[in-house]
Amino acid sequence: MNGIIGFSVRHYISVFMFLIAFVICSVISAVVIQVDFLPKMNDRYLLINADFSGIRADEMKKLVTKPLEDSVSSIKGIKNISSVTRDGISLITLELHWRSDIDMALAECRQMINRCYEALPSGCEKPGVRIVNPHLHESMLVAIIPK
Repeated sequence: MNGIIGFSVRHYISVFMFLIAFVICSVISAVVIQVDFLPKMNDRYLLINADFSGIRADEMKKLVTKPLEDSVSSIKGIKNISSVTRDGISLITLELHWRSDIDMALAECRQMINRCYEALPSGCEKPGVRIVNPHLHESMLVAIIPK
């Protein structure tokens, strides 16, 4: 390690020229190299939200979250299902495998929700589903729910 430091101190002009050449080559590479051959990073998360005002979290999980999870678990290409249930609201996140078609999964999810909606308790709003990418959007989502 002392050899590299000693060389850099003695030949500082050579080291500086090498650094300048490296920066110029990096800029030229960034401009010239085509990005056509990079893999496309598709969105692969679906978010299902269900609202049912005036119900506790444990009942919400039993009456709404579990039936929704069970109905959408048969969608092709699902890697992971996770859910968060609070008083009056349920959020279910579906993570798809990398090569899954997100539009097809969204259509299947809407069909499953339509079938499951009939079995949900009356007073529960129809669950909605949308495509999300947690890495590109906001870090925190705040929900204000009146008592």
